[in-house]
Amino acid sequence: MIARYEIRFEPHAVKELAALDPVVRKLVKEKLDTLACSSKDLAANIKKLKSKRYRDLYRLRIGHYRVIYRKMDRTLVILIVRIGHRREVYR
Repeated sequence: MIARYEIRFEPHAVKELAALDPVVRKLVKEKLDTLACSSKDLAANIKKLKSKRYRDLYRLRIGHYRVIYRKMDRTLVILIVRIGHRREVYR
């Protein structure tokens, strides 16, 4: 049986998601649902971040947008930290 992760959001990430264009917001939600089931389908778009500021975080690329998240395997939780355009999300 495949484990399904629970998607949780930091308060700031909820605001960032709500501020997105409705078409982009729908696409992000679809990709997060896919991520919750299996990251294998999105493997080409997932990268572990290396900087000290973002250690232990991953990024999911969705077109020009990025979702920064932390994956907690023990509790089967994916915590969404940031969502935004690629030129702004890492600031």
